[in-house]
Amino acid sequence: MQPGVRGVFRLILGSLLAILFASCAIAPIKAKDYGIGYHQVGMASWYGPGFHGRKTSSGEVFDMHGFTAAHRTMPFGTTLKVKNRENGRWVQVKVNDRGPFVRGRILDLSYGAARALEMIGTGTAMVEIQVVGRKEDDVRFLNHEKGKKGYTVQVGVFIQQENAIKLKEKLERRYQSVYIIVAEASARRYYHVRVGRLRTEEQADQLASRLSAREKLETYVVRED
Repeated sequence: MQPGVRGVFRLILGSLLAILFASCAIAPIKAKDYGIGYHQVGMASWYGPGFHGRKTSSGEVFDMHGFTAAHRTMPFGTTLKVKNRENGRWVQVKVNDRGPFVRGRILDLSYGAARALEMIGTGTAMVEIQVVGRKEDDVRFLNHEKGKKGYTVQVGVFIQQENAIKLKEKLERRYQSVYIIVAEASARRYYHVRVGRLRTEEQADQLASRLSAREKLETYVVRED
């Protein structure tokens, strides 16, 4: 390649790279779409007596005999069709709570829903879930102007408050927005330590990966409502 041609080639290549990097820099991070038809496969569990009559994360009172479910990130009010892949039975439930906070599980069903799926005895079941609807009055969209806070990462749950405070103080040296959420269940008080307030689930996923790798913590992305 001649010197003059080489110079033109480098100039063109540099311009293309600059355009590419600029495009990547301004590309928005899209929120995960939980619209009608969204599909997920994974392990489900159930909960009941220890939570019956208590408020869920959405503010509704938990009815263990109803057909509801807890999901870590789906908007409240989302209607799911849940199919037990082991026996073919299915039910429809409404998401009104947050959880489960157990590795490898995607959904926590109310006792009533789990009973209909015939999974009470086993405690867990492999399920398919599909978004089939949502009640607009119950759904809080990813919109800061409407009061939506975004997403956070849960890094620990403690019975002893001092243990939660110790972890919070440790993480505050390296991360912003470290805080504790207090919840009651089964006549006990639990202290949930959470990190960050992110705009999208993807950003929360990135933070969860960093916390897991650097701090050796078990992390869960949670939608804040």
